[in-house]
Amino acid sequence: MNSGRGDSNINVVDFENSQKPGATFDLVDLKDLRKLNLEISPFNKHRIAFYVIIYATRGRGIHTIDFTDYEVAAGTVLTVGKGQVHSFDAQSNISGKMLLFTDAFLLSYLTETEIFKCRQLFNPIIDKPSTSLNAQQSKVIASTIRDIQQEYESKADDLSPGIIRCHLQILVSKLFRYKSANKPTTFNKKNLREFWEFQNLLESSVFQNRQVSHYAKLLGVSSKTLTKNCKSVVERTPKQIIDEVCIQKIKRLLINTEKTVDSIALDAGFKETSNFFKYFKRQTTMTPLQFREHHSVFYSIKS
Repeated sequence: MNSGRGDSNINVVDFENSQKPGATFDLVDLKDLRKLNLEISPFNKHRIAFYVIIYATRGRGIHTIDFTDYEVAAGTVLTVGKGQVHSFDAQSNISGKMLLFTDAFLLSYLTETEIFKCRQLFNPIIDKPSTSLNAQQSKVIASTIRDIQQEYESKADDLSPGIIRCHLQILVSKLFRYKSANKPTTFNKKNLREFWEFQNLLESSVFQNRQVSHYAKLLGVSSKTLTKNCKSVVERTPKQIIDEVCIQKIKRLLINTEKTVDSIALDAGFKETSNFFKYFKRQTTMTPLQFREHHSVFYSIKS
């Protein structure tokens, strides 16, 4: 399935298909999770360097994605994007399938239209990662996954990767349709592309600057236009998106490193730790120390 590595104390899981070395796709039965010999347990919080689609067929439980708990039952689909932190609940009795694939696997077949679908499907700022399917939708998704599994487990030849990609393309398109059914999109591709540019800027520099005007200038638009674009895509203001990305990055530092809170405050661009505490609590209702105590993967953490 995959293997773990330490990256500046961050628990990162890389893609590695032990059964089919060199493959950029894998399919795992959820009931086999406890049998896998992994350096990092799937039941501990970990950050993934690939993409995951989880489809539950029976049972109930909880799955945690970026520190938010999602209820899982038959017909639930979870989409976890590259770079997100997630964990399975060891107490859950969920059955189903997990599909794992890399950027290389995606880019080998995606057209521009398909890239738009995938980037939306795996973007937690645009839409939540959990979807509950009705009976008919579940039947369609289950059938598509069976087609993928049949091809994946059959005798491999040069045609198998392409056939699996085609089935996965259908799966992604169906999921995109189901998620969009009750959420009509009013934005166009230009809005979405500009929103992604804004999001990418935040991912790389939100700790250096949290001002809307700064990012509007970098994007070559007015603050008013940036606000209009953000509201058309995610129904939130640029300031709300800035805070969301900033808090998510702070949370990852709190649980994945042994840095002191004072040090994390400086990393996040706060000269005064007291202001950092106020900002974090205003956004999360918890102090940084309370969040760290509740979520930390370390046995002992410096405060």
